[in-house]
Amino acid sequence: ISRAPGFYAAYRLLVDAYQKRHTPEQATAYFSTLLHDPERSAFAHYALGRIAELGFRWGDAVDHYAACVQQLPNSVPCYLVLADALFYATKQSATVEDLASRIPESREGPSCLAFTEFFVLQRKITEGLHAAQRCLAQADALGQVDFRVAAHDSITRAIGATGADSDQALVHGREAARLAAQLDDPEAAFSHNL
Repeated sequence: ISRAPGFYAAYRLLVDAYQKRHTPEQATAYFSTLLHDPERSAFAHYALGRIAELGFRWGDAVDHYAACVQQLPNSVPCYLVLADALFYATKQSATVEDLASRIPESREGPSCLAFTEFFVLQRKITEGLHAAQRCLAQADALGQVDFRVAAHDSITRAIGATGADSDQALVHGREAARLAAQLDDPEAAFSHNL
């Protein structure tokens, strides 16, 4: 975190390490100090959101993940978890408008990942699949590798939720794995090749 403030996986792994030691309050204290550091604040919110999520404090998780996407609008990991947290914070009653209100005005870039995830969580599978396909087109146009990986993963999940066309899901899963190998994140590459 001190050497690579934009490497979100370090924040996630540190949260997990604190959790294994059963010291979430120490994790909260540490990441709270990073909120005042402009280079680390967005992912400090990501980490605090994860801590809240692990404690089933879904409303707090939503607030932290929303702060992350507000501060770092091109942050892929913050959009993915925002939809999940909002879904559970509202006991599955949130609307697309509720989600949109927490996302920066620009709808370009990775924000589409949150909407895709949200539709799939709501079991609106056709809408989720269409959103995932539009998201992949945006990701390909921008060429942001982590965004492309997440978009392929979103399509894979959406197709899997339909229960049909597993060949197509496999194609997208393989492409996500191929792209994940290009990231500076060995854990992501490994998890895509399981």
